[in-house]
Amino acid sequence: MHKIRVFGLVVLALAVLAIPSLVANHVDASNTSGLAATSQQLVESVDIQGNRRLRDEDLLYYIKTRPGDVYDPAALERDLKELLSLNFFDKTATRVLTEAGVRGGVNVIFEVRELPIIRDLVFHGLKAVPESDVLKAFREKRAGVSKESVYDPVKARNATRILRELLASKGFPNAKIDVKEEEISATSVSITFLQRVLPTSSTLPVASVMLSTGVGSEVQRPLATVVVFGMACDTVLTMLALPVLYLLFGKGPHVQAPHHPEPRRRVVTVDEG
Repeated sequence: MHKIRVFGLVVLALAVLAIPSLVANHVDASNTSGLAATSQQLVESVDIQGNRRLRDEDLLYYIKTRPGDVYDPAALERDLKELLSLNFFDKTATRVLTEAGVRGGVNVIFEVRELPIIRDLVFHGLKAVPESDVLKAFREKRAGVSKESVYDPVKARNATRILRELLASKGFPNAKIDVKEEEISATSVSITFLQRVLPTSSTLPVASVMLSTGVGSEVQRPLATVVVFGMACDTVLTMLALPVLYLLFGKGPHVQAPHHPEPRRRVVTVDEG
């Protein structure tokens, strides 16, 4: 009888010692299952918003994430980079968003802003360089600016640099080029390159001849006066009159498409960290 009581006490002591370990294992198992359920959150839908010219199915071809896949923020970032590599979208306004799905998953939204198409390409004020030579230089140096191409402000700045170099080779080293954008519709623009010629130092020697009083100045002063005032008038007309005339008559009968604001929706931005 004494042995039975001793055995019972030993069993009870072992049970008391085993209870904390069982409780800890149960908590760990619950946490593990909770993390597994969170990591296995599924993608319920993949949508494209903001595209006007490009079709959804054409863009979804480049996106690897599909409905039913496990939600992976890193995979969504790779899909976003793949879309931006197409050079069809504004990199500063294109992003990937998520929102809670109705079945506990995640709805993925790629919000894009298309770069417009160049419908018209105009050059104003180019006296020394034919338009055909400018377009040829754009093609040879891969400026990426031409009719029916995608308009990118970065490429437009590169085209401006090429045009300045071309004018400098023709004797206009101080030529200034302005780029003007005019919206034709929601998906197209008209681009105008406007040349302005700044005064050069070549006027100073002629002005000194106009003010000279030495031998032969009676013959040289009238000629120098005509040259100086002619260059001054040319500069004023190029810098002031030409831009004003362009603003008054150069726009053309373009009709802008009405803008329809998109409905607001509550979204959750993907955490890149």
